[in-house]
Order: sequence, then structure tokens, then C-alpha cells
Amino acid sequence: MDPNSQPAFSSTVYFVPSGSSGHGLNLVKTLASVGNSVVITTAANPEMSIDLQNWVKNHSNVHVLKYDGSNESDADDVANQIIELTGGIDVVVNTRTW
Repeated sequence: MDPNSQPAFSSTVYFVPSGSSGHGLNLVKTLASVGNSVVITTAANPEMSIDLQNWVKNHSNVHVLKYDGSNESDADDVANQIIELTGGIDVVVNTRTW
């Protein structure tokens, strides 16, 4: 995608890091139910996040990206995938504490 062009997107794009379980998964489900929303979330091992994968099967507005915080290149990959999918993020919701 040309970085100067924006996709024709009228949805609100939510980014919920670590939405594979607990509060993050509940938030993903809630936001996915909001009209005209796209929800992007991450998981270190998406294929092992069974509850999230089952939810995604019936909700095409939810995208799960692989992100392992111990792998620096994953952050760049996630950013590039988000730009490719939606052109950017409107709202970031952090459910984790450090």
C-alpha cells in the first residue's frame, strides 16, 4: 500500500494488544459488536488462542496478529500489517499493566 494513500475506510479501528484471553478478549468481543468497528488484537501464539480463534471465525471485523514482545521485529510486522489492513488505528485500548 502506498503510504500516502488511505483506504476508503469509514469504520472505527480499535487496537487491543493482548486480546487473547481475560479482559482483553472480553474487550475485543464488546468492541467487535459495535457497529462499523474493526478490531485488531495480538497474541504471542494466535493459533493456540482457542477462544479468540473461535470468536474470529464468526466475526470478520476482528483481526488477530502475531506479536511476541520478546521479538523486536514483531512490533514492526504488526505496525505494517495494521497499515495494510486499515491504514491506521483510531483507538488504542491497553488492558495490560506492567
